[in-house]
Amino acid sequence: MKLLGSLKKHVKIVRSVFGILLSILTLFFAFHFYAGLTYAVELNGNESGITVDQTDLFNISNLYPGQLPEEAKQPLKIKNTGESGFECTISSKLTEGDSRLFNILKLGIKDEQGISVYSANLKDFNNKSLGTFSPGQSKIYYLTLELPLEVDNSYQALSTAFQFEIAAVSGESQ
Repeated sequence: MKLLGSLKKHVKIVRSVFGILLSILTLFFAFHFYAGLTYAVELNGNESGITVDQTDLFNISNLYPGQLPEEAKQPLKIKNTGESGFECTISSKLTEGDSRLFNILKLGIKDEQGISVYSANLKDFNNKSLGTFSPGQSKIYYLTLELPLEVDNSYQALSTAFQFEIAAVSGESQ
């Protein structure tokens, strides 16, 4: 009887330790391997593309002049899932809402090394190259939006919605 009680106690300890280790492993993978939304692009023929709604990336409401840039909810990750390399470009497109706000918003994009890839008006963000992607290669980009300091408060009452269009065009792989 004493042996059975000791065995039950050891089983309880092993289960507790296993549960704690499983929790730690889950947290480790959740915080160290999440890299935002991954948009996998595979080349079909000479061209392919996808559309990303801004609500997947930004929670923009009541931006005010001079506010620090609003960071995207998560980074944008683009991955070449095909078997050939391609040149990747990205553009923005107003889908609804006030064009005045869309035209004045400033978009910032930095790569994984923190190097600025784009920093100008959202309306001018057309066919910006994100570089060449080899098969299996992925890149991560960090996006920000801001309302410039020089605009008046009337822009706070406006709303806009936009999409990013990501295109892949056949090209040399690196």
